[in-house]
Amino acid sequence: MTWIKSIVYPPACFICCQACVPVRQFPGFCRSCLSRIQWISDAGTGFFWPDQLTHAVISDERIYGTAFYEEPLRSCLIRLKFQEQAEAASAVAPLMLRAMLKTKKPCDALVAVPLHRKRLKQRGYNQAALLVQSICSLSGYLDASDCLERIRCTRRQTEINNKAERSLNLQHAFRFNDVMWQKHQFSSQRPGVIWLVDDIVTTGATLQEAAKPLRMAGFTVNALVLAVNVKGFSLIRDV
Repeated sequence: MTWIKSIVYPPACFICCQACVPVRQFPGFCRSCLSRIQWISDAGTGFFWPDQLTHAVISDERIYGTAFYEEPLRSCLIRLKFQEQAEAASAVAPLMLRAMLKTKKPCDALVAVPLHRKRLKQRGYNQAALLVQSICSLSGYLDASDCLERIRCTRRQTEINNKAERSLNLQHAFRFNDVMWQKHQFSSQRPGVIWLVDDIVTTGATLQEAAKPLRMAGFTVNALVLAVNVKGFSLIRDV
């Protein structure tokens, strides 16, 4: 019966919405749309965290991006974030997982950048959490997103253009929930490496503030994002 369904309801590319023969590794897309994505060619290299730029911290922690915030990925992300098309998360998750595996770095758990409960109620879902769920479903990694909380309802970062103001807007907005961590399989033992996941990075302010309580709890933190917004991006590539 499966082959009959495939004839009546052929798979469609999430970007162009046309019936297609999906690419095996990335079943949400056709080959034509995949070829149009503006990939970060050296995704396995990563970018420095903002604090490493100002304080010259020597560390292996990096921010890793999958592709640039350009079409056609831009439209795909907008549909995920603002048009309630949560199925986009499962379509782009293989792209993010590929970028993550290129780094060859360990991962003990993935954590989504959380929304405040008020913003979550307004939107109905957290797109970063959906991305983590899809990546974990593909990879078997632990989803520990419930261990990071957003305790202040801040202004939207897209409403703030100044880099310094964006950082101030998020100060003390996140908290690590050790009680929730105890409920995971690691019990009282904390693993070494957390991957912090978000949909897009511009200045890196959100990722940096979200990573602080994780680092204070003893974790090494890398970040994985779907898209890098080059128009506002101020991080430096590690070369």
